[in-house]
Amino acid sequence: MYKVSVVGIDNSGKTSVVRSLDQVEGVSTIHTTTYQNNGSRVARVSGRVVNELTQFGEARNLKGVTGLGYFLHLFPYHFEERAKGSSQVLVSDRDTIVDTLCYSDFYLPSGFSRIVRTPLKFLLQHSFSYPNSFCYLEVSSEVSVQRNNKPLQLHDTIKDLDRLRELFEEELFLAERQGIQVVRIDTDTKPLEEVADEVTFHVTRLL
Repeated sequence: MYKVSVVGIDNSGKTSVVRSLDQVEGVSTIHTTTYQNNGSRVARVSGRVVNELTQFGEARNLKGVTGLGYFLHLFPYHFEERAKGSSQVLVSDRDTIVDTLCYSDFYLPSGFSRIVRTPLKFLLQHSFSYPNSFCYLEVSSEVSVQRNNKPLQLHDTIKDLDRLRELFEEELFLAERQGIQVVRIDTDTKPLEEVADEVTFHVTRLL
């Protein structure tokens, strides 16, 4: 199975782009924040619970609870990946390792985040696998904020989004050094349909 993770900061178009691949023959998808569309019943139920926990934390400005919710997304992802293990190509709208590391930097207390980052990365790398390639949807923090039509999340300030961009760049640079392909797509000025077409082109070449 060839795995592709579509990654990027908020409002880069990850969810919509992966949704556009749902009907492509030979391609299976994982939607990490909308599990109701996925095949595994366990993933749908656990994903709904995790989403409710995350939204509860966001609504009450509880960084710890929200961070826990993001971390717990790993479990429904695991169930859905197992259910689709025979797929030729599997595309997810986030990455278990890279996204968890990047967002943990924000949701954990700064001192504690530095302490646990190395053991957390070790745990993630031995519990999950890196994809064969990444599609990195690049968007500036300013454009991300302009596109946001939902209630602001705790990390939706330009300062926090700038930090997330730095973290994604660092992790993807390290992934490239391991020989993992990173396809970078500038989404600042492109319509979503064009971005989706570029990702679809990359994915369908793998079939």
